[in-house]
Parts: sequence; C-alpha cells; structure tokens
Amino acid sequence: MANFNMALKPKRIIFYCLLAIWLAVWFFIGFCIWNDSSGQIARDKKFIENKINPHIALVNSFRVKYNRLPTVKEFNYINGTSVNDLADTDYIRDDKSVPDEIRSRVKNWSWTNNYVIAVWRGEWWEYYLSKNNTYITNRYSKTDALIGLLVCMGIGISPLVLNVFFRRTRLYAYFVSKSATFGCL
Repeated sequence: MANFNMALKPKRIIFYCLLAIWLAVWFFIGFCIWNDSSGQIARDKKFIENKINPHIALVNSFRVKYNRLPTVKEFNYINGTSVNDLADTDYIRDDKSVPDEIRSRVKNWSWTNNYVIAVWRGEWWEYYLSKNNTYITNRYSKTDALIGLLVCMGIGISPLVLNVFFRRTRLYAYFVSKSATFGCL
C-alpha cells in the first residue's frame, strides 16, 4: 500500500484561502447585482414617469390647444416655468439636432408632426420618440441581472478552473520539477 503524504504545504493553504476569499467576493458582487435588479427596474420606471412623461404631456397639451407642436423656444419657455431640470432635457425637432446614437431610428422622419424628447439620466441620455410612441431607455431586466450574476460567478470560478486545467497539463510537471530545484512550491 502506497504512503500518500496528505499534508498541505503552507503555500497551498494560503492559495486555497485566497481562492475562497476570491470566490466569496465575486459571488457576493453577483448576488448584490441580482438582489438590486427589482429596485433598478422600479427606478427606471419611476424615471420615465417622473422625468420623461411630464414633458410629453406638455407637448401633447400644447398640440391639442394650438393644433401644432411647439417650437423649441416655446417648449423651453413652457418647460422653464413648469417642469424642473430643463437643462437636462432636449426637445428635438430637426435632423441636425438628433444625437448619433438614435439617428438611425429617426431617419426620414417628417418633423412637422414628430419630435424627440431626450432626458439626461446622470450617466446617459434616455429618449422618447413621438412617431412610434417609443422609449429608448436603460431597459434593465431580471434577465440582465441573471447574466450579471452568472458573469460574476464565472469570474469567481475562473482561477479554480485554470488551476485544475494547469495541473492536468505537462506544464504543471515542468514547473513542479523546476520549483523543486529552487525550493518553491
């Protein structure tokens, strides 16, 4: 019967402790992403209701009252007296003012009856396109949260997978023989 030396070397113990900490940190980050997803979805919905929809309501009420869309000057004047954060809002009525990120969506629009409202979210712009009544927003979902969780878990597990892969290759035997020569591992 062969005598197996099952004692772990101190360096290996340190490695496994650090690996456990690494796994715990990445699993915790992934769980936090997953856990916050419902809050993020609610914040996105609230942003649309509180920041974008009041501007749409003003444009629509102007349209009903005057039978036309307001000009940019009129919009800014009306918004300046009734809706906060005007500096974070753009009312777009022509091709020249359309940001590159949504240019393809408003291509060949008739600006006589259509408009775009852009509202700054703090890190990115969110849009409302009147022609097809579409919001271009963050659109964060539970699927995004699950993907975030899985990515974090993958990052956490990657050193373990690489360690197993490395140990099964000839490189491991080569490095072990060299490290024995120099007193490593």
